[in-house]
Amino acid sequence: MRKLTALLLTIALLALMLSGCGGNASTSSTEAESTPAAENTEQTTAAETPSEAAPEVKKDMVFIIGDEPTSLDPGLASDSTPATVMSNTFEGLTTLDENDKPIPAMADHWEISEDSLVYTFYLKDDIFWSDGQPVTANDFYYEWQRVITPETASGFGYFILEHIANAQAYFDGEVDMDAVGFEAVDDKTFKVTLANPTPYFLNLTATWTLFPLREDIVAQGENWFKDPSTFICNGPYMMSDYAAGESVTLVKNPYYYGADDVAIETIRLDFLTDAANALAAFESGAVDGSEVVSSADIPRLRMEVEGFYLMPYIQHIWINFNTQMAPYDDVNVRKALAYAIDRDAICTQILQAGQVPASGLVPFGMVVNGEDFREVGGDYGMPASGDVEKAQAFLADAGYPNGEGFPELMIKDNGKDYIEAVKEMWEENLNIKVTIEEKEFGVYLKEVKSGDYTVSRGGWTGDYGYPTDYLNMYTDNSGVNFSHWHNDAYLEALEKAQSEQDEAKRVAYMHEAETIFMDDMPIAPLYYATSPILVNPKLEGWHQSQLGYLFFRDAAFTE
Repeated sequence: MRKLTALLLTIALLALMLSGCGGNASTSSTEAESTPAAENTEQTTAAETPSEAAPEVKKDMVFIIGDEPTSLDPGLASDSTPATVMSNTFEGLTTLDENDKPIPAMADHWEISEDSLVYTFYLKDDIFWSDGQPVTANDFYYEWQRVITPETASGFGYFILEHIANAQAYFDGEVDMDAVGFEAVDDKTFKVTLANPTPYFLNLTATWTLFPLREDIVAQGENWFKDPSTFICNGPYMMSDYAAGESVTLVKNPYYYGADDVAIETIRLDFLTDAANALAAFESGAVDGSEVVSSADIPRLRMEVEGFYLMPYIQHIWINFNTQMAPYDDVNVRKALAYAIDRDAICTQILQAGQVPASGLVPFGMVVNGEDFREVGGDYGMPASGDVEKAQAFLADAGYPNGEGFPELMIKDNGKDYIEAVKEMWEENLNIKVTIEEKEFGVYLKEVKSGDYTVSRGGWTGDYGYPTDYLNMYTDNSGVNFSHWHNDAYLEALEKAQSEQDEAKRVAYMHEAETIFMDDMPIAPLYYATSPILVNPKLEGWHQSQLGYLFFRDAAFTE
C-alpha cells in the first residue's frame, strides 16, 4: 500500500510539473487540493520524508557574564562575579524558586522546632557529587566549619557567625567546635541550632557561602576551582573547561538528581566586559545572551530588540568612603560629597534603565512584616537631585569653605560611566579637584577590600532578601565593611534586632540602625539598580532572581 501511495504521488507530481510548463499551474494545483486522495497522500509522505523532519532542538548555549569570577570557592567568593557559575554548579540545602522562595534542594525536607531555633534537615537519597561520590551531611559540616574558621578569611562568614549558636564564640577562640550549633547527626541528617529565631534562615541556606564542599577537593590547592578535574560540584552542571581570562564551559552533570530534566547540555560562559562587543555578538547570533548591557543602548533595545529584559534587582550602587583616612574620617566631608550628587540625573540621563535614586542603605524589594522596608524608612531628607547649598555648608563646616584647601580627591573605579558624572558634580558643586583611578576589576576589588583607597565606587547585591542583608555588612565581623566604619550605637541596634522575636519590634530596631548609618554617612548612596539582560527569545525556562542569580536548570530552546 505504501509503495502504491508513493507511486500515485509521483504520477501526480509529474502531472503538476507538466501542466506548470504549459502555464496552467494554478488550475492543476487547485484540482489536486480538492481531491481527498491527494490530501491523504501528501500527509502520509510528509511524515516519511527525512528532508521535512522536525529540526533538531538546540542544546548548547553561549552566554556573556562580564568580569571573570574572582573566586568560585563557595567559602571565599564575596562579590557578585561568581553568581551565574555558582548558581548552576552548586546547590545548598535549599534553592530559590521562580518567586525567590526557598524550596528543597539537597534537603528533601526539614523540621523546625516550636521555638524556631532548631532546624533538622533530612538529605535526599539520590544526591551525588559530579565525580559520583554521595553528598553527605559531613560535607555541609566541613564547609560551614571552614567558613567560621578565622584562617579561612571568608568574606561572608558573618552569615553563620551572627546566626548560629556559639559560632562567634568559636571564631573568637572561646569554645571548641562541639559547642557550635550545627552537626552531622548521620550521613543524611544535618542539625542546626540558631542563636536567635531567624525568619529568613531558609533563604540563607540557598546562598553559596552555605553550600557543601569536600575537604579532599579544597586540599588540592587554592586554585582548585579553575581545574575541571578538581572542580567537583553538586549542581545541575559541572565544569569541562576553564580558559583563564576568556571563559568557563559547563556541561550537564550526569550525577545530578534532576539530570533527566536538564535540557541544555553545554553552556559556555564568556568573560567579556565590553558592552559594544557583547551586543554585536548577541545581535549576530554568536551568543545566546549577555549580562553586559550598556546604558547608552537601552533606549534602542527597549524599542527594537526582542529578547531584551529589564529584570527587578535588589542591588544598591554607592560611593565608598574610607572612614579611617583623612579627610573622609570627617562626617561633614562625607555629607558634603553625598549631598552634592544629583542622583536623579544619573538615573534618567546616564543609566536610563529604570534605576531609582537611592536614599538609604537598604533598597526597595525587601518586604518585612507586610511592608517594604525602604518605603517605610523614607529618604532621610536627601533630595534625589541633591542639595548643593547644604553640600557647600557641610564642606565649610569641615574647614574647607568653597573647597579651599581640600586635597585632590581620587575615586578608585573599574570603568563605570556614571563615575565621570559624579566627578563633574563634585568639581562643579564643591570647587574641588577630582581624578579617577581606573583599575581592572580584580585589582580594584582587592585594593578596596584592603583599604588601599580613600574614595571608591561601591555597592552590594542582596544575598537573601532581608534588610540585614545590607545592615550586617557594617558589623565588625563582616568581611565586606569596605568603609572600615564602626559605630557602637549601630551595632547595639542590630543586636537588639537579632535577638527580638516580635517582628514589628525587630523591624523598628533595623530602622533605628539604618537611621544611625545614614546620619554618619559612611557611603554616598547613588541608585537602586535594575538588571538589563539579553536572552535568545527561543530560550525558555531560564530564571534570574531579584538577587541576581541566573538559573539555567530548567532552561530549554524551542524549535
